[in-house]
Amino acid sequence: MNIQKRLVLIQILASVGWVMTQHYLEVQGFVGFSTQPTMLINTAAAAGVNTAINGGSLKNNLDSATLASVG
Repeated sequence: MNIQKRLVLIQILASVGWVMTQHYLEVQGFVGFSTQPTMLINTAAAAGVNTAINGGSLKNNLDSATLASVG
């Protein structure tokens, strides 16, 4: 597995891990837990995946993914 595929896999696993942690905290009673970290992780993962698959600049892809997540 080349380094780009490994980086994509790491980013995806980090996103899934954070979402699972957030769900666990909410189940344990931490209601209203901030979704901003989740949005940040998902934005970074989307930019990383997009860069690994399509190439281009990670900075430009981060900019695009950030604007898309903000709405």
